Amino acid sequence: MPFARIATVAALGLLVGLAGCGHEPRTETVVAPAAAATGVPREAASGEPALAAESPAPQAAVPEKPAPKKKPAAKADPAVIGGAALDRFVAAVQQRLPEVALDRRDEEVEDLGEQACDALKGGRSATAAAGGVVEQGVTPADARMLVGLAKDNLCRT
Repeated sequence: MPFARIATVAALGLLVGLAGCGHEPRTETVVAPAAAATGVPREAASGEPALAAESPAPQAAVPEKPAPKKKPAAKADPAVIGGAALDRFVAAVQQRLPEVALDRRDEEVEDLGEQACDALKGGRSATAAAGGVVEQGVTPADARMLVGLAKDNLCRT
């Protein structure tokens, strides 16, 4: 019988001990990565292990990409109409010549159009202007189409 009393007392003690722990939130200690944002492990700097609760997680600094600058509406170059015309030209190239616009930024497409307008204003023929665009890596057929789009949407007449 004494064994039964001991077992009962032990069971009650275990039950009371477990019941008291059920109401507190469970917390865990998490060890932070070895190197902080400075690249020096916290253990090396302070001699103590770093805990995630001590400091917020380091955030990677991502440089913001500056927004592309739009060309001013009134260009000093008299061969080109202005900013709205540049936008129309780029949209026309993206629609009619997607393979030309695919690997180029809008500014690069604008430059191709301005190059075509400058050549035409300088007295060169459309074929000669297209030849200058071909030198920029555009196929001859696409260059002829691009010069036509520049004449229709971008160049001063």
